Amino acid sequence: GTTTTPTDEQPSTTTPTDEQPSTITSTDEQLSTTTPTQTLVETSGEEEDSEQAFGFAGAVEDQAYTAETAITALVMPDATGGEGEVTYRVFGLPAGLSFDAATRTISGTPTAATDGAVEVACLAEDSIGAVAVLFFSITVNPPLSFGDFS
Repeated sequence: GTTTTPTDEQPSTTTPTDEQPSTITSTDEQLSTTTPTQTLVETSGEEEDSEQAFGFAGAVEDQAYTAETAITALVMPDATGGEGEVTYRVFGLPAGLSFDAATRTISGTPTAATDGAVEVACLAEDSIGAVAVLFFSITVNPPLSFGDFS
């Protein structure tokens, strides 16, 4: 690390390099030395803010659909705060449903009932590899049956 001891006659300023800790020591008039316990690490504020803020702009309620009936298109919320282009992927969709990453939309016609709720994950990844994940469940109920009217 970089250690400096400024005096009244000779103030000193240091700029730590990326992820190089800098320790600041001050001496008062009685020559007692104090060293703050805080270590300063220089980072780009833009990177720090975007990494901490990267995430989905909203949640998705759990969904219930009926097998063999087309669903109303479900748009995933936008991921915000990331660096550069964000790519989206969805995992765990029941058979018959698909995800269009360009529009962040799940659509289709579920082909079969699920055995209870199925957990689905929507993953967003920005250009520097930061990842945000949004979980929700989809239940596909058996197809509607109105009996045999023949």
